Amino acid sequence: MFVNFGEKEVNFVLPIDTKIRQAGVRAGLYPEAAKMKKRMSYADSKQITVVAIVGESEMNEGKVNLKNMLSGEQELLTPDELIAKITQ
Repeated sequence: MFVNFGEKEVNFVLPIDTKIRQAGVRAGLYPEAAKMKKRMSYADSKQITVVAIVGESEMNEGKVNLKNMLSGEQELLTPDELIAKITQ
């Protein structure tokens, strides 16, 4: 699940979301720009194990911050690295 921070971020993640889906992985975008706690609670309730976070700094680097919801660990990955990581 991609966290929704706003319109600029959505425009950045939509092509990545499409590539992930084409790789056969279920993906989606949180439907609204809400508080982080609400988004993470939603991910927990849906048993989503990884969340992709993209803010201003990630967009500037052309990367995605991937958070493992079980361990809390985070990795900064390029879109291709992200796809490789979640399809392994």
